[in-house]
Amino acid sequence: DTLTISSNADFLVACYWYVPVAITIDEVRVLGAGEAADTINFHLKSYTMASGTGSDAGDLSSGTLLAHNGSTLTVGNDRVTTTTLTVDSANVAADKVILAFIENVGATTDLTAQLIVKYHYQ
Repeated sequence: DTLTISSNADFLVACYWYVPVAITIDEVRVLGAGEAADTINFHLKSYTMASGTGSDAGDLSSGTLLAHNGSTLTVGNDRVTTTTLTVDSANVAADKVILAFIENVGATTDLTAQLIVKYHYQ
């Protein structure tokens, strides 16, 4: 639930969803596909990001689970599978960073996914 950046910060910036004002998550939907028949899990999490210009800038702490799938989702290269995630913690404070994770359970084949987050400002 933490991340200390030691290299490749240039790749992380595109993954960070910075939330400048407090939001409430109403729904999270996912679309997934894989190059083989795989089972996958999704996790949406929020973090506190170290700010400033020091060597710890961009480091993440205090990870909080926002949403996850209740049971593994089966994907394949012959379909696009969709489901709605269970919202665990709907409220996200201002100045947090949100990251989405996809976990390939028991395999290392390629996956493609989208997470669509429906939310409103608090």
